[in-house]
Amino acid sequence: MTSAAGSPIETARANRAMLGLRGRGAIITGASHGIGRETALRLAAAGAVVVATGRDEPALRSLAIEAECTGGVIHPHRADLTDQADRDRLSAAARRQVGRVSILVHSAGVHRRDSLAHAPVTHFDEQFAVNVRAPYALTQTLLPDLIAAHGDVVFINSTQGLSAAAGVGQYAATN
Repeated sequence: MTSAAGSPIETARANRAMLGLRGRGAIITGASHGIGRETALRLAAAGAVVVATGRDEPALRSLAIEAECTGGVIHPHRADLTDQADRDRLSAAARRQVGRVSILVHSAGVHRRDSLAHAPVTHFDEQFAVNVRAPYALTQTLLPDLIAAHGDVVFINSTQGLSAAAGVGQYAATN
């Protein structure tokens, strides 16, 4: 434990060192598949209480069952993060299920492979809404919890944001 003179960052590090992940409330977006799913399973196995969200409800239910078989706790919650009402419902459900949210992992994303010359602007709008705006808005909604908990926000992204290739310019711009 740090003294009252310690910075919030030092206090958060000390708390994490003492408590690890056990009992911490987490939200993982994009948890239906891929990296988000694996992240949710690993956090639950380490003792975090996880709210897993995505658009594929059957996959989320399967994820919760898989975690339960290994002693982890995952609460599935279907949500479209581009929708403000869904973000609000997700935040409220997470607070009911895990208490204060202290871990937020943004793993949801949309990837369109289009040439710039022929890509519909609607594809760019969709990628921007899912890959940029939704994580910003969800983080903003949960910021009081995250600050109070000296929490962690993690963004999972692609190397395409650093080194784009032909046909992925829109995705790279939103990553």
